[in-house]
Amino acid sequence: MLTSVSVSVAHARGSNADERVPSIYWTGFALSLLLAVPAFALLSYAEAILLAFHKPALLAKNVGKYCAVLHWAA
Repeated sequence: MLTSVSVSVAHARGSNADERVPSIYWTGFALSLLLAVPAFALLSYAEAILLAFHKPALLAKNVGKYCAVLHWAA
């Protein structure tokens, strides 16, 4: 997500359209939030979701532990 924002900002600055830069940043920020919040929620409840789909308990537990660390990267 951040890479596309930086490319768009570079394109706007290169074409002397500096007035577009703030809107590009805010759009990137909004899209990042819209993607990060559901990802955080899904990763936080990975174990429960896997158990709801009748996956093995040991697998769900291990994936849940992994996702408990991984969701902070989202």
